Amino acid sequence: MNIQWQERLAVVAVLLTLVAVPAFGSYYQQHLESRMVREAGGTGEVHIYHLTGIAKPGMWTLDKIMGYNYWWQKPRRLEEIKVNKGDSVILTVTSADVEHGVVIPGLGIDSIEVEAGHRKVITFVAERAGSFPILCSKVCSCTGVSFACVVDKKDGHEGMMVVLTVEELLGPPNANVDVSISETKGFEPETIRVRQDDVVQLTITSQSDGIGDGVGFCISEYETKVDLQGIRNGQSRTFTFKADKAGTFIIYSSTDAGESINSATGTFIVAGTGAAAETQSEETQPTAQAGMVTSEELEALESEFEGL
Repeated sequence: MNIQWQERLAVVAVLLTLVAVPAFGSYYQQHLESRMVREAGGTGEVHIYHLTGIAKPGMWTLDKIMGYNYWWQKPRRLEEIKVNKGDSVILTVTSADVEHGVVIPGLGIDSIEVEAGHRKVITFVAERAGSFPILCSKVCSCTGVSFACVVDKKDGHEGMMVVLTVEELLGPPNANVDVSISETKGFEPETIRVRQDDVVQLTITSQSDGIGDGVGFCISEYETKVDLQGIRNGQSRTFTFKADKAGTFIIYSSTDAGESINSATGTFIVAGTGAAAETQSEETQPTAQAGMVTSEELEALESEFEGL
């Protein structure tokens, strides 16, 4: 075989390699995802999200980051992932530059380290309604160098937060409540009143970063229905849930936000409906005290007076 044919075969081999390797990678990825979908638990749909971490400007993105667009094409920041309660969630996480760590404190998912160029898969069922931050547990970028990088504001790294919102399938809200959380006043309003079976739409606005991770909003005995975590200063978060349990409950911060906010509480009052409301009404009716005339006794006296 002459040199010219050898060169041609070499060119063909290179071209086949350039085509075959990506094609095989794509096929393998599809096969892997299909298997994960089949094996996923949960009672709802299966959602797959491909997250890529970028240290600067500090973000998670769904955009595919390649060599040509890491520097010249601005990726889109992922702000929120929305799923329904009972859905299965599959996160495939990669890093475009340095080592990142994925942690979802509200769901008990500890730090999962992802090295540059590698992929990790996180699978879970969204069994708890609320909004939960997906954070980077590694200080991947910051201002300053060396020791100053640790003590100074972690620019970029702090921006690596995606909110996972897990909601129940409900109708339109018939109660809208705006709540503000601050270090000086705690929860405003301090008391929220709704009726049993109301679909409540909450809008929570934070006026504090707490100790760095924002503030939270949670209701005792409703923890699996409404638990909003990591709301940072100036941010607002809207969430809808059903007040299906009557009674009086405590509002508190489910995010460690420092002494002033951690010690602040509010009251969530759900008035019963139907038979429960009638029973509650009967139990709270005032009883006649000694020396007081009841309405029946007053009518009897009026009849006697008219007969005179």
